Amino acid sequence: MGITKCLAIGAALLSVNSFAASVPTHKTEAEDFFYAQQTSLWVFFKAPKQVIRQQLGETLDRLGFELASFENENLGYIIIKPMVFMAEFGFQDAVIPGTSASTEVELTVLVQPKKNANKQIGTFDDFLSGRMKNSSIGQLRLDVLCDHEIAVAAGRKNFGEHKFLGSFTYNYTSPNNQVGATSPFNLEMTAYTWQGAGQADKKMFQIRAQLKGLKPTGTQFSPELLYSSFPPEPEAGVAQKAVGEFRHYNNSNFKAYSTSLDDHAVEISFGDAKGAVPLKPVPPFGDGKAINGSEKWPQDMVGRMRALLTPEGAVGFLLFRSPSAEYETRPFEL
Repeated sequence: MGITKCLAIGAALLSVNSFAASVPTHKTEAEDFFYAQQTSLWVFFKAPKQVIRQQLGETLDRLGFELASFENENLGYIIIKPMVFMAEFGFQDAVIPGTSASTEVELTVLVQPKKNANKQIGTFDDFLSGRMKNSSIGQLRLDVLCDHEIAVAAGRKNFGEHKFLGSFTYNYTSPNNQVGATSPFNLEMTAYTWQGAGQADKKMFQIRAQLKGLKPTGTQFSPELLYSSFPPEPEAGVAQKAVGEFRHYNNSNFKAYSTSLDDHAVEISFGDAKGAVPLKPVPPFGDGKAINGSEKWPQDMVGRMRALLTPEGAVGFLLFRSPSAEYETRPFEL
């Protein structure tokens, strides 16, 4: 099924969102992308718009976005999203695996296109719960850190993501590491620069999220609106164009959580993020050539995080967890 047909089906599925028809779509030979399994945690932080614009103003202006806000027009929102997922490709060759497990962390900011901007009628809780269906508010991808070379190259070419390599260690609540525990959800993830196979990695950041004591609510957050650009980074003599896309989830697997300054639900620490090797996007989605300056991208990401993410600024979570497909019992005596 080609991308034109996929997009037609997607438009029909998105008829509940009147903004869907006006989102520009970058047409390539790529198909829509499907996830077989996923555990993701969105951590929302609020920050003064003035502070956000100090970090991101040039990018926002170049791509034609303005910061989104809700109850307080002087506050904007930054999101960090750790994500562990499995993809099925259904074919396998020497380059592309038949299945692929990947870990990513996305850093995004809530924006809306200036040409579609209007005063939003709703609160942050309305947004978190998915009650704002007719909205152009979406997440502009700032940085996407990923531990899989093909996923990095494909994300850059097909989806316009500013995506680069890193590595991770993580621990989150699951039935396999905490018997019977599905709630509350806890996550600890540490991200490192990629310095080549067999080389010692250097810490970029660590995030700890503790949802204990927070009351979950259902949400209709899907479809999720994201923005990116082609090319993924500014290039001399090339006009950078913003594009939009939707991610579709089964809303029954979503939970929303509101937090407050007293909950102390998030802790973040940072390393120097040095030592990364230049990114060389691999075939068939890249040419294998090093991108000048890409060794600095991990430090840029950490710099943005230091400036914009403070534990006291955490205001909410979204948790998506695919259900277990099967469970296997211990052997029993005959």
